[in-house]
Amino acid sequence: MDHRVLSWQQRHGFALSFALALAVALFAFPIAAHAADEAGNVFSGSSSNPSSIEGDLYWIGRALDLDSTTVGRDVLAAGETLDIDNTQVGGSIRTAGKTINISKTSVDGNLTLAGQYVTVDKSSSAAGAYIAAQDINLSSSVKTAALYGETVVLDGTVTGNVSIYAEKLVITKNASLLGNVEATLSEKPTIDDNAHIEHPINVTFDKAKGEDGEAAQGIASVLGSIMGYLFSGISTAVIALIIAWILPRAVNSSTDIALKQPSKIIVPGMLALIAIVPMLFMIIVAAFGIPVTGILSFTTIQCAILCILTCIPFASASLAPAVLNSLPRQAATVVGGFIVGVASHLPFIGFVIGIASFIYLAGYAIHCIGEGMKGNRPQPPAGDPDSLPPMLGSPIQ
Repeated sequence: MDHRVLSWQQRHGFALSFALALAVALFAFPIAAHAADEAGNVFSGSSSNPSSIEGDLYWIGRALDLDSTTVGRDVLAAGETLDIDNTQVGGSIRTAGKTINISKTSVDGNLTLAGQYVTVDKSSSAAGAYIAAQDINLSSSVKTAALYGETVVLDGTVTGNVSIYAEKLVITKNASLLGNVEATLSEKPTIDDNAHIEHPINVTFDKAKGEDGEAAQGIASVLGSIMGYLFSGISTAVIALIIAWILPRAVNSSTDIALKQPSKIIVPGMLALIAIVPMLFMIIVAAFGIPVTGILSFTTIQCAILCILTCIPFASASLAPAVLNSLPRQAATVVGGFIVGVASHLPFIGFVIGIASFIYLAGYAIHCIGEGMKGNRPQPPAGDPDSLPPMLGSPIQ
């Protein structure tokens, strides 16, 4: 098993993101406050403190405070802030949130906690503590522990084995570690001389922190960037070639218009760009009632996907053969698509290319719609004198 510690963001970012996303997602679903089923389980979406519970407690909210309560079985809670104080839990506590504080609480089962700041005080106890957080302060008495964090502080008693994966470990004078301690760290641990440690701590340091490791990480970063550019270029070229193959008339027509009368594409495309954000805003609000932050995120993601999958490849398939006219049409499409795809991976340039490609495709689509509407207008039969307007001075029948 590889015990090498990666950075906090690499090792624990996914776990915390999932936990916090779960907490936020749960807030979107209104649940009746303290609703109980026949088995004694309580489902609560209220921040008020539930009374004594025979079964499980399922609790979601922004700021949760469980105080002086008895829970027969498990506590499953998600919120921004969770404070559990002076509580007896017959099962386990499983929580996800930003800040989690547990004090004066006895847990017959395990603590499974995921958050940013987690504190379990001296007056609490549990069978096991399994915690993933940025900062962990474990001062309680537990039998076993597995701790994943950036900074881990051990200030309590662990009668069994301890596994620690962290950048920094602090063992205070109040700590009592009676089992085996396996620690994989990024730096030397800080251990108070008065701490009671039954067995020597087995510490494995992160080898990637050395010069060779930093050089390897630098090379890996460069290779990753190169692969990202290559993937963007190749995918854009392939999609552009597919578009040119399945939509040859549209590609050729857009090229002719862009070269002869570019204003017919640019003007409607600019208008579409100006109108799309408020239009999506109103549609989503009216249809789904999504908050403003959600709308902005949704709009940004959808526009990005649209540009990547259609706008940029279509513009490449249309304009590349005209620019690279010395090459065969298919070769020009592939070469142009690859160049544009690589350029679109650059931070600022990619944004400009995406906007320009959206204007190009939207403008062409609006132009085609307008021309189609003109073609569908009813025309008077040729040579029908009754369909012609009366000439000036002619008698009206």
